[in-house]
Amino acid sequence: MPPKKTETKTEGAAAPKAKAAPVHPSYQDMITDAIIQLKDRNGSSRQSLKKYVKSNNTINASDNMFDSLFNKALKSGVDKGIFEQPKGPSGGTKLAKKTAAPKEKKPVAPKKAAAPKEKKEEEGCPQEGCPSPC
Repeated sequence: MPPKKTETKTEGAAAPKAKAAPVHPSYQDMITDAIIQLKDRNGSSRQSLKKYVKSNNTINASDNMFDSLFNKALKSGVDKGIFEQPKGPSGGTKLAKKTAAPKEKKPVAPKKAAAPKEKKEEEGCPQEGCPSPC
């Protein structure tokens, strides 16, 4: 048998495959949508958020991968201030209230306290302008 030909990297190298764009929005967007749609007063549980996201989006990840990405997105959203967990990581998740940027108020000059008028002891004549004592 003749020896096998070894392919060089330049001949048989395939172009690297570009990652396909995900069909779904970012995980933070999906979580935000889930919180809005579930409308839980005390915040939605992690379990209900996952269930909503899985049922309403096409996700091509395994269950373990989905859980990992979901938890990472939730944690980073809390760090960024997008989400709020009032009872800690094991409690419900809410959307953080957007605080309006504080309006710049013009500094108000403090009102000067009126200096008490000192009563001058009357020296001289009660008529104004008369220097002599009457």
